[in-house]
Amino acid sequence: MEKSVKEAVKDPSIGTEIASTVLSCGAAVLTAVAWAASVGSVPLTGGMSTPLAVLATAGTVATGLQCLNGLVRMVDIAFNDGQYIDWVDTQGWYIATTSALDIISLASLGGPLKEAVMTYKTMKSVSSLKVIDWLKRYPRMERVRLTEGIIKQLNPGISNKTMKAMIRAGKYPRR
Repeated sequence: MEKSVKEAVKDPSIGTEIASTVLSCGAAVLTAVAWAASVGSVPLTGGMSTPLAVLATAGTVATGLQCLNGLVRMVDIAFNDGQYIDWVDTQGWYIATTSALDIISLASLGGPLKEAVMTYKTMKSVSSLKVIDWLKRYPRMERVRLTEGIIKQLNPGISNKTMKAMIRAGKYPRR
């Protein structure tokens, strides 16, 4: 049995499948983290990060499907000698679907990840609280400073007078 496992791992197709599945599942974890960060930042940004949260959702679903696909392929190699893989790899719909999932997952990771990093930096620069305490007990003055920091980040060069007018007009939340 030990010899057959070593031979199976040496087989190029199983090695490729393992590597591909590890990458897909790792990307699924990263996009899930980006999704959580972008969804968590929606209320803090007054809804400004909603489009990025939608992109992160699409990326999380796409990479999750890629991870599931890799796991199914590995199970097929282990228990069915890869017969299903041989058939499905020749199907046009399968190639198109996996290519679309690749494009969606790559495109969706960039925006939310950038947004999460930008929000984190802004929150860290205006807050003395630890990251874990941000959503638990955020004082009013901290929320005001955070809101102003995010508005300035989104509108470089905005004056305080214009920013206050936009807040009064309801374009941005008060805090």
